[in-house]
This record gives sequence, C-alpha cells and structure tokens, in this order.
Amino acid sequence: MKPAQRAAKLRHSVQQLHNAYQVGFAGQPRLTRAAGQLDAWVTQLKTLSTQAKVLPPQFKKEIASLIQDRIKLYQSEAKAIRTAQELNIVSQVAYGHIEWIKLHSDRYQRHFAGQSRNTRDGSLLSELIVEAQVWLQQAKDHLESNQSELEESAAQDLASWIERVGESETMYQEELKKITEAQQEQGTVQERADLYAFMANQCFQLYRAHFSGHPRNSRRLATLERCNSQLDLIAGLMQGVISKEKSGLEDAKRAEANLDIVQKNLVGYQEEERQVDMAQTQMDYNAWVKSLGEAAQKVYQDYTENFANKPRSGCDPQLLGHLCDRLYDIAIQLRPFVEYSPEPEERGLLFLMLDQLRLYHREFGLVTEAVKAKQEVRH
Repeated sequence: MKPAQRAAKLRHSVQQLHNAYQVGFAGQPRLTRAAGQLDAWVTQLKTLSTQAKVLPPQFKKEIASLIQDRIKLYQSEAKAIRTAQELNIVSQVAYGHIEWIKLHSDRYQRHFAGQSRNTRDGSLLSELIVEAQVWLQQAKDHLESNQSELEESAAQDLASWIERVGESETMYQEELKKITEAQQEQGTVQERADLYAFMANQCFQLYRAHFSGHPRNSRRLATLERCNSQLDLIAGLMQGVISKEKSGLEDAKRAEANLDIVQKNLVGYQEEERQVDMAQTQMDYNAWVKSLGEAAQKVYQDYTENFANKPRSGCDPQLLGHLCDRLYDIAIQLRPFVEYSPEPEERGLLFLMLDQLRLYHREFGLVTEAVKAKQEVRH
C-alpha cells in the first residue's frame, strides 16, 4: 500500500472514532455518559499513533498531531465525566434541570431564531413562555431548597442558567408582542388574508406530522390544544378581514373559501382533541409508558429512513424539525413517570430519547445550513 493510501486509511480511522464521539458525547450530559468508552477510544488512538510513526514526514506530522489532539480531548472529557458522576444526588438533579432548560432553548431556536415574525406561531411562543416560567420556578426551588447540599460548581451552573432562562422569558414576551403586531397590523388587506392562509397551512402541517396516522394514546394533548387555539385565532383574523375590509380584498372568494376550510378542519381537530383525551384517560401507567416508548421508536425509524447516511443538502429540514418536536412531545410526557424511577430500564428510555433529541437538533442546524448553501449556489 502506498504511503498516501496508508495515511488516508489512518485519517479515516481517526475520523470514524470522532464521528462516534460527536454522536455519543459532544453536547450530551456528562452524568449519563460512559467514561470507559472514551478510555477504549484513547487506547485505539494510541495504536493508530504507533502506525503513524512509520509514515513519511509529509504525512506523519499532520496525522500524529491530529491523533494527539483527539487523545487529549477524549482524556479530558473522560475526566470531566467522572467528576460529574461523583457529584451528590442533589447536584445531579440540578444538572437535570439545566438539560431541560437547554432543550427548551433548542425549541425556540428551531422555530423562531432568524425567522420572519409574521409567519411565526404565536400560540407556540405562548407555550414556550409558560414552559420557561415552569423551568425557571423548578430550578429556583431546587437551588433555594438545597443550598447547603449542592456542590459549588453545580450551584453556580444552575444559578447561571436560572439567569439565562429568566432573560429568555422576558425576550419571548417582547417577541410575542412583535409577532402579534406583524400579523394583525402590517401589510395590505390582501397580504394579511394570504398570510392567514399560510398560517393555517402551518397548523395543518403540524396536525399531519403529529396526529394523522399516529396512535392517540401517545399524542401530547397540549400540542393539539395549541394547534386548535391557533386555528381559532386564524379563523377570527380571516373573518375580520372578510367582514370589515372586504372591499380591499383582491380575491374575496378565495379568502372566504380559506375561512371555510379552516372552520371545517377546526371542528375535526376539536373532536380529535376529545378522542385523544378519552383514549389517554382510560390508560394505566404501564400502558402509557409502553405507548410512549413505541412512539419514540417510530420517530427513530422515520429519522433513519429519511436522514441516516444521506447528504444533508438533499434532506428536508422541515421534516427533521417535525421529528424533533414529535420526540420532544413524547419525552415531556414520559418525564413525570420515569425521571426518578427506581427502574434503570425506565430511566434509560428517557435518557435515550433525550440523547436522540439533542442529536436531531444539532443535525437540524447542519441540514438547514447545507440546504441553504445549496440554494445559494444554484442562484
């Protein structure tokens, strides 16, 4: 084998290990990671380092440097993981609060950061505001109730995130006002009518992604309630445009037809809301946990089918965003049941969901960037 080929093979082996690191460790909570896996990778890298020593100088320096950098990174991360796992239970719970706050922030980033205000779902932002208040209060309660038991590092980190989520809630409140103003006051009559049709289609897409063809016993009722609340708001906005400013509409018949579609779908979705509630009321603990695990497995399958081993520039970021939201809805329902369960299998089910959710969110950003870059090249 030629030196260039040997160098390429070594480089590929190092990259394969790092790909596994990116999926299993980068951005993941240290409390749930296995430091021993990193130790094993360090051993493999040291073997590869020995092989790199016999390469010609033009290849040896680059690959040897890369291997040493990765060894230092994995050793440092293994040490940090072991330190985190030595924390007492109240400190570990503190980092659990931080992880949920991060997931909440990820949701905002997917749906609102860098987007046109007049196309955003104000009902979703209202939900995020309520969630931010919940996470904030839970984190504050934990910090105030366990000051004497919390490790210093855990207390400092939790206090920092409490400040950040408080700032986020204030920002969300201001953003909601601006979104409402953009949707209800800006643009011509026809532009607003077209905007409301677009917003309605967003609700229809959400319903198809989260509810059509899915078992009712694993659906998050709050998501359907939010969808119906948004549709009800849109119907009122459409009605206002038609009844009060009809003379300014360029296509009044289309606006009326759109309103009729929204109203009919709203009736159907409200009935589905009742059916979901009824289906879940009849379930016991074991059946609900099982149904949520099965729903998560369906998300994993959909991800594998549509994204695994495929070029990011050819993937659909909107579909990946829906998968993130579906998995979040499942995890948020499962959390009260199993987060502090004495059964490791049940806690492991939630940990797996959160691992996958963090992975999907990172991938969402990469797919979005790749698709945007491809479109820019075409133009």
